[in-house]
Order: sequence, then structure tokens, then C-alpha cells
Amino acid sequence: MNKLTRVILGFLGFTLMTPLLADEFDIVGLKLGMTVEEVEETLLAHGVIPESVQQKHQYFQYFDGAELHDTESFLHSVTAGKEVRGEKGRDQDSFVVVFNSPPEEQRVVAITRTIKTLNNPTTIGQYMSALNEKYGEPQTINGRLVWWIEEGKQNCYAANNLVLSPNIDQIMGSIFLSGGKRYFLDRFQNTKLTSVDDCAGYLVYDMGMLQPDAPATRVTATMIDAPTWVKANLKSMEWVDKLQQEATEARLGSSTKPTL
Repeated sequence: MNKLTRVILGFLGFTLMTPLLADEFDIVGLKLGMTVEEVEETLLAHGVIPESVQQKHQYFQYFDGAELHDTESFLHSVTAGKEVRGEKGRDQDSFVVVFNSPPEEQRVVAITRTIKTLNNPTTIGQYMSALNEKYGEPQTINGRLVWWIEEGKQNCYAANNLVLSPNIDQIMGSIFLSGGKRYFLDRFQNTKLTSVDDCAGYLVYDMGMLQPDAPATRVTATMIDAPTWVKANLKSMEWVDKLQQEATEARLGSSTKPTL
């Protein structure tokens, strides 16, 4: 029996595991829905370089018909990492943790971890077995291992398309049909969907070709709570539209009639 067959049989041995609940999925302790304080504590406990923990902020802009305005800045993401030098170069472990935008309370909606191992890397087969033991049996989509969060919900996207970049604009455009800059919120790329609430979040591991004997020199883990992020983004759009309307009304109300 070759090693590939043994790995596949190993997966089958876990098919009777109870599916994980949404709040049981984590990447080295990082979970969807965490606060920024919880994220930074978890990263430091994992051993990232304290100086590498950085917060990145963004802001929205809106136009009152004459001037461009900025909202107050808000937290977009936390980045961090660590590295170990070896004979063959630096082994790196880096993170990007993304939060939804206001006015909703800011919580984690996406986590990306990238591991680069040049010195004595684990094999892909060992990685696959460890993942299966932790998360249960995955689906394989386009050479990537996928777990759905929550069980029983649908892929937000059409066919086997997955958005792996933690980018809300890309997610919105992949879920909803659109025209110009407008999304049609009742029309979905996946025609089986009737509501964003039917969408599943997902955890994806990408290790390149799934050859069990090959070294896992680069592994990317991505976990995204697509439905929560989309609903928070829609609230953000409503909030900015309201700010724009109020600013426009204030500008018009303060203008004087021309002398004719």
C-alpha cells in the first residue's frame, strides 16, 4: 500500500467525528468573533515578536456635493509574526487578522496565517493527518482543503469558487450580482441562495499539490466569516450614506440665496 492510500484511509477513519461548532474552529487559538484585545493576547501567547504586533487603520470618505469628508479612522487589521533562522534560511510564521468596519462592534471576520518552513519541514501528509484530527474530514476544492462553518450551510459563491483574499469588496462582488457600483442584494451569484444568512463561513488550507511525501514548505490557512462580514459591511454602507446625506443637507441649509 503506498503512502497516498494510507493517508486517504486515515481520513476515512475520522468520518464519524462530530462536526465542530462555529466557535470551535481556531488557528493557533485565533477565532472568528474575537476582540482586538483577545487577538493580541493570543498572538503573544503563540510567541510572535511583540514589536511585530501592528494595528492598521482605515477610514471611509463621503461627498456632500462640494467637499470630500473623512470618517474617524477605525481598526482594519492586526498583523504579527515570528521567525527562526536556520541553515537553509529563515522559517517564518505570519498573521493578518481582519475586523469588520463600524458602526457594528468590531470583531474578527477573517484570519490568514502563512507558514514558510525551509529547515526540516513537515511533510504534507503529516500536515493533512494533523488537520484532519483537529478539524475533521475536509472537502478538497481546487487542490485546497476546505471546512465549512457552520455545518449545513451553503457556499456563498457560485460553483466551487472561493474568495481567499480577506477583501470585503471581492467577497461582496462574488456573492451578489451587480451593475456598475450597485449590488443587487436579492440576487446571488450562487442561484441556490435566498439569503446571506444561508451562507457558510469557511476554513481553507493551501499547501500546493497534495502529495503526502512532499515537504510542506509553504502553508496558508485562511478562515473567513463571510456572512457576518457582509452584513456588517452593509451596515457600514448605510452609515456612510446617512453621513453623506446629513452633510449634504447641512451644506445646502447653510448656503445663501444668490443676489439677482
